[in-house]
Amino acid sequence: MNVEPSSASPLPKTQQRPAEPACETKAFDAIPRAQWDAFVDGCGEAWIYHLSSFVIEAARINNGRDRSFAILQNDKIVAVCVLFVSRHGLAFVLTGPGPAFSDTRKNKDIVNLCYARMEELARENDCVAIRIWRSSLAPANFGLRYADTDVTNYGYGCGWWGEMHGFDIGYWVISDLSPSMDDILGVLHKEYSRYVRRCRDSNITSKIFDGAAGMEKGWDEFYTLHVETMTRTSGGVMSKERIDFFRRAVAGQRAILYNAYEKEVCVASVVVLLYKQGAYYEAGASSKVGLQLKAMVYLLYVAMCDLKERGIHYFNLGANIPSHRDTKWGTIGDFTGLFNALYLSAGLRRDFSLFRRESV
Repeated sequence: MNVEPSSASPLPKTQQRPAEPACETKAFDAIPRAQWDAFVDGCGEAWIYHLSSFVIEAARINNGRDRSFAILQNDKIVAVCVLFVSRHGLAFVLTGPGPAFSDTRKNKDIVNLCYARMEELARENDCVAIRIWRSSLAPANFGLRYADTDVTNYGYGCGWWGEMHGFDIGYWVISDLSPSMDDILGVLHKEYSRYVRRCRDSNITSKIFDGAAGMEKGWDEFYTLHVETMTRTSGGVMSKERIDFFRRAVAGQRAILYNAYEKEVCVASVVVLLYKQGAYYEAGASSKVGLQLKAMVYLLYVAMCDLKERGIHYFNLGANIPSHRDTKWGTIGDFTGLFNALYLSAGLRRDFSLFRRESV
């Protein structure tokens, strides 16, 4: 049977999607600070360590070897990546919180460009590895498994390659502040719950410093305890520049200082970084009397109560790496681990054995 050809007009050609504008990478120093921080403030994958003030501080600590960059499209930032070169033993490693991509403009080309630039920087700086410590407190990152992240497509392993302990898997101790404080107190290790109640019922008091007004005395008390604690534990006292950096963070309300007192004498002190809906236990110190009174446990609970009132959702108390037990850092991890608010997380590592330095 013959079929008459249709007289209908031919279908229009499928309209092709317009090509995305070209992207370019620019070093951190080439980006205005206000533009950089505005992107970080609005980016769900970014946390406080992506802010320009922290990039500058990381560069100072690492002798100016900052390698952070941004990706721009039509002069607008669509991603930032914070990395710096750090010496680990005899080798150099490119490390930092890594990339944070725009919530609305992230695509495969931008992600590919970012990871390609990271590998270029590793080669240019004779690095044997890239290490990303991606913050779980960034709103878009909390609860993500390793398999759910973009790093799985770029050769990154799950875990942390320690200098002395081989390949480590650890976890963050993160307190979910959404339950009532009585419920949070109930899930603490039973000894910790008892310490909190004992301090609360005794003459232990606390003060909170969250701005420049009236904080100088409290900060001096923290520093005195910090020096005492580091001397007692053979730890390293923070440099004056680093101390001043965190003091400015408290004065600028990027951090909060909590102090505990017995009879008006400061016996424990905690510095907590604060950003978006997350908080991080950055530093703590305690006198011998504070240790006997278990004031640090009480003070962290005070911090939890205060952070909850401020609308903070999660409080990261630090890392716990099982292979570090019986070391100073392992003792700290064991201490925070008894808060019974565990969330599994991991460092990410990309090896570059072919680009190893001759001297390594």
